[in-house]
Amino acid sequence: MMFTLHTDVFLDALTLAYVVVSVFLLLAVGRQNDTAKEAAKAALISAKALMNSERAWLMVTLEWIPGVGKRSVQQGPKYLLVRAKCSNDGKTPAWITEMRARYMVLRHGESLPSSPDYVAAKLIQSTLEPIGTQQPIVRDLSLPTEDSCGIEDKEIVYGVVQYLDAFGEKRETRFAYQLTVGDELERLSGLPEYNQAR
Repeated sequence: MMFTLHTDVFLDALTLAYVVVSVFLLLAVGRQNDTAKEAAKAALISAKALMNSERAWLMVTLEWIPGVGKRSVQQGPKYLLVRAKCSNDGKTPAWITEMRARYMVLRHGESLPSSPDYVAAKLIQSTLEPIGTQQPIVRDLSLPTEDSCGIEDKEIVYGVVQYLDAFGEKRETRFAYQLTVGDELERLSGLPEYNQAR
């Protein structure tokens, strides 16, 4: 009987040791899992940073069309005549999928909405067009205007260029300009929703 008692105690102690070792092993596996998750997150952040450094970055500038008046002088509807110049400041090509632009007058005391209304903007382009890093794409725009603009009113041109980058990501660049008193085109400041590349 003494032998059985020692064997039972030994087996109980051995079982307890197995349980303790198993608990430590489970904790170690859990820590390895957490470490693997953290490493995966860090790798994803690094991959996104690399994509952002290598991807296309489209920039849009507006200027007057050389040799052409700033507004149409024909009978009927009036148009603002501007040139949109799209350049790819990134390291890889892109494909423009859509371009929209709008001219609008803000009456004295009115302000732009916090987010642009691109549905109201004129569709300029809806066909796929490649843009590399060397040669900009130029579009001459004729945007419908309102008949009258008071001295204290603000004339605004804003728009968006949507594109696919080389990694297949949908991107867009928003642009907005104000016509100054001297009829110069000046990038609109103070409203980041209207001027950004993302």
